[in-house]
Amino acid sequence: MTGHPTSSSTHPGLVVRMLQHGRLHSGARILDLATGSGYSAALARRRFGDRYVTTLDVDAYLAEAAADRLGSIGFHPQVVSTDAGGGHLPSGSANGACSVGS
Repeated sequence: MTGHPTSSSTHPGLVVRMLQHGRLHSGARILDLATGSGYSAALARRRFGDRYVTTLDVDAYLAEAAADRLGSIGFHPQVVSTDAGGGHLPSGSANGACSVGS
């Protein structure tokens, strides 16, 4: 195998806790960085609706696969393949940002 991994899976319970601690409210725009499987985007979309959730991943394959999975259950948030580190975020995709240090 060559190259570097572009994805890892976050424990589902941790995803739920992150969303709970995010102090998110109705009408908030959610930007999910590192789409991966699309699980966190699905949870955010379930709570806030398609128009308020944008999810992005640097790996085009993962973004497309997640969009297909989400679509198969009737969810259609904006799914973008881009490098968030390069400052290429969709316009109006979030109200604010937070991160967790390691």
